[in-house]
Amino acid sequence: MLETRQAAAAAALASVGRRATATEKQLNEVARRTASARGTLRKAHRLLALRLRTLYEAGDPDPLALMLGAGSLQEALDGLDGLRFAAQHDRDIIADTTVARRRLARLAGALRARRPTLARLRDQAAVQVAALGRAAAARRAYLSRLASERGPNQSGIAAVQAEASAAREGTQRVWTPAAAVPARAQAPRALTVRAVGYSLEGSTVTGVPVGWGIVAVDPTVIPLGTRLTIPGYGEGVAADTGPGVAGATIDLWFPSRAQALAWGSRTITVTVHS
Repeated sequence: MLETRQAAAAAALASVGRRATATEKQLNEVARRTASARGTLRKAHRLLALRLRTLYEAGDPDPLALMLGAGSLQEALDGLDGLRFAAQHDRDIIADTTVARRRLARLAGALRARRPTLARLRDQAAVQVAALGRAAAARRAYLSRLASERGPNQSGIAAVQAEASAAREGTQRVWTPAAAVPARAQAPRALTVRAVGYSLEGSTVTGVPVGWGIVAVDPTVIPLGTRLTIPGYGEGVAADTGPGVAGATIDLWFPSRAQALAWGSRTITVTVHS
């Protein structure tokens, strides 16, 4: 159904929107972590440069340095070892941070590559939602117009039924013997007919304008004024005849040629109400 397709398209559009929002959040997080890694890398480079300069300036300890600075040879060696250890630690931090930056760069590239695909999917879903919305609006307008077309024709159908009933009563009064028992109303009966759709302007043989519910019949099979229940069409009244309507055949009026062609010609069983 149109409503189901419209709901599915709206859900797809919302899903693409959520994916696009999640992608942008991931990109922002990657940018934040990349900036943090960049800051860590700068700091590690500065510390490493400072320690290496200190090691270069210190060189090998000599006795004079030991006498003036360190309290012992072991203390001087421990100091140099500490500087070397710290410098190696700085190198490890730089290596790990560099690897992390490369990994974040690849992730950012993959996330940015999603943007065109998500934008295309979002545009396609938006176009589908708009198209289905227009189709739904057109359908509502058509149903409203159809209801307005049916409405004015109901009074004409009622008039035909009243005229037919009066004609039948007059015929019964003329031809029924005085001593005869009054005729009882017949129960509705089923009748299999070939129903053909048509769409023409004008009026019927009974004087009622054509419209929804007007049915052309063969009066020898279905008397004029007879009310019919037609599967797939609704209620109708036998109010017209035609040269092509003979035997168990009826013509059903539609407001457009496309609707008449869509109905076509089909064999159905109608309910005839006397």
